[in-house]
Amino acid sequence: MLGAGDLSIRAEQAIIRLAQRYGTNSAVRILVLGSYDRESKPLLKKFRSRLRSRPRYTAFLEDEIDLSVSFEETCRTLAVLSTFVVFIVTTHGSERGWQVELSDLVREDSGCLGKIGFYCESLRALPSPVRDLLMTHRIYQSDCVYPDDVPRTIRTLEQNVNTFVIGLSRVHESQ
Repeated sequence: MLGAGDLSIRAEQAIIRLAQRYGTNSAVRILVLGSYDRESKPLLKKFRSRLRSRPRYTAFLEDEIDLSVSFEETCRTLAVLSTFVVFIVTTHGSERGWQVELSDLVREDSGCLGKIGFYCESLRALPSPVRDLLMTHRIYQSDCVYPDDVPRTIRTLEQNVNTFVIGLSRVHESQ
């Protein structure tokens, strides 16, 4: 069994290999999470590809990096190493198990608070425990997933990610 340090090193190396393979900026890492149902996963992949091609961010889905540990450990490790974690939830995928991932990442000791974006079709349509979780933690959120307009969804999501990354770079410059 790998220790946390070894797991982090293995993940770091895998992310760098991805960046080299796609010619992306390995310093800006975007973990794209959401339901892997037949409707949602194609959207996650298209969004990931868009981030790789246009702003040249190193964007990846959890299943692209095999750390040979549990799904929970993989998500947590990749999230900690990421610049921003994007959750995309469609109505079709809203009943899936992504709520567990989200609640795991917003724990105080996870190291991920303040760098999670949650995007869905309708915040009001989410189960109340999820809405409570979103409201009680520093999670960027928007209902900007448009099921009938994938290009618009991807453009809007990209703008949200760029806003976060630009804001983060300004914070680092001022320090």
